[in-house]
Amino acid sequence: MLGAMVVALNARGHRLPGGSGRRRCAGPRSRLPEIRCGGLGLVPASGVNRLRVSQFKLFSLNCMFYRGGVEAISESAARAAQELRVVFSRLRRLLKDFATGEDLTPSQTAVLITLWKDGASSTSALAGAERIRPQSMATIVAALDGHGLIRRAPDPDDGRRQVLTLTEAGRERAESDRKAREEWLARSLQDQFSERERRVIVEALSLLQRLTD
Repeated sequence: MLGAMVVALNARGHRLPGGSGRRRCAGPRSRLPEIRCGGLGLVPASGVNRLRVSQFKLFSLNCMFYRGGVEAISESAARAAQELRVVFSRLRRLLKDFATGEDLTPSQTAVLITLWKDGASSTSALAGAERIRPQSMATIVAALDGHGLIRRAPDPDDGRRQVLTLTEAGRERAESDRKAREEWLARSLQDQFSERERRVIVEALSLLQRLTD
């Protein structure tokens, strides 16, 4: 059986990557199977076996098509996925913007911690990881260099590039910032949740580990 390939559909249809046409949940009435899409009821699974998509982007969690078969996603799963993404995105932004000093911007601190976690890198690789322009990353790297937090060395495999690593002061600063963020998060959990609620959070996080296994 061919591997499952998912195409998410919403009430107004979805756009397939690499093309401008739209395929809608509803199709011609025929003897094709039907599935239940959240909020749409039963819809015919037209064109399922004709799809030849190697990559896709999930635009909606109303329903999902698998090549070679059809499977519905429950409304609870769709809601959990949406709310989980929103919460994690907001929490990540809060942690990234958490300031431990006035000498570094949140973007500079984020790059410092990335170098601490992932090790040596280049300006272009860091720009890709942080999803910013190489020119903007070059400005951040120059600022960190000016603070004495990173060092530059020629790439032994490509003399046109520079390898960026943390100095001892940079490593100490990254570790201090990480610790400060963990303490802020722990304090927030302590102040805003009861003991029972914190246990629920810990249990939920243990379940979410399955997504990364």
